[in-house]
Amino acid sequence: VGGALAAVRGIGLLLALEFTTPAATQTFVRRCFEERLILNWTLHRDTVVRLAPPLMIAESDLQQTTRTFAAILREIGT
Repeated sequence: VGGALAAVRGIGLLLALEFTTPAATQTFVRRCFEERLILNWTLHRDTVVRLAPPLMIAESDLQQTTRTFAAILREIGT
């Protein structure tokens, strides 16, 4: 964890990504939407994004999503 990403919290696939600034959060969310990934941006914190994938999800979907997240995080400087 470093750069724009401050912390990753959670258990299993239910995770929260905490960013250092609201601008970094907005950029991450916008880029994920552009890549057709739906996120749960919390209403009470403008620097936290929750990840809650469906209960039935293919391993290939998880791998692709992880690659996409990693690429976006590299783009925004994490």
